[in-house]
Amino acid sequence: MNTPFTLFGTSHLLIILFLIIGVTKIYFTRNWNHTYNQIVRIAIISTLIFQAILFNGWHIYHGTYLIGSYLPFHLCSISLYLVVISLITKNPKITALTYYIAFISALLAVVSPDVRPDQNFPSFRFIEFFLSHTFIVLGVAYMIVVDKIKISYRSLWVSFGILFIYMLVVFPINKITGGNYLFLNQKPGTGGLFTLFPPEPYHILALIPATILIFHIEYLLYKLFTKIQ
Repeated sequence: MNTPFTLFGTSHLLIILFLIIGVTKIYFTRNWNHTYNQIVRIAIISTLIFQAILFNGWHIYHGTYLIGSYLPFHLCSISLYLVVISLITKNPKITALTYYIAFISALLAVVSPDVRPDQNFPSFRFIEFFLSHTFIVLGVAYMIVVDKIKISYRSLWVSFGILFIYMLVVFPINKITGGNYLFLNQKPGTGGLFTLFPPEPYHILALIPATILIFHIEYLLYKLFTKIQ
């Protein structure tokens, strides 16, 4: 019988350690030759694409694919595709949007994961959840450190506006599919930072100022990083 997953238990701490080592490796090898950096870029892109195929293929094969749960409308799914597109295109507007939407959300997911006690390693949920979120963070770190993306304060509000419009689009999608994309209808039931939010449906009111606060933290982190470079 597998040991139950616990917050900051052995398996969780190993994932966090892997992420720290990965980000550190990207930082200290950023000035290596172009070929090496391209290999890292391709590895991150390939891993994220593999995770998306693995996730959808697994549920389709097992007959557990639910349109109310597994369509790519959750923030982590959008973040995954944005990171892939950003790493391929290097489009500055897309990369700025990706930074704000993907970085902290994926990082918080790793630190405070939506994983049940019965979903410890080597369960499929454990593997696909941490595979996607850790490599989203690594992808964003790569864009900041290697690609040296430029993040402006204006892009903060542009990103917030796009995310707010996206939230309005997801409301009817939840209604049609019976889903809970972006956790707009219900907070996740496995604890985490959402426990600090008020009960449904009032948790939505907390999402907006929380998002603005998180985006500002990301902007300050970026400015701090550029100063110590």
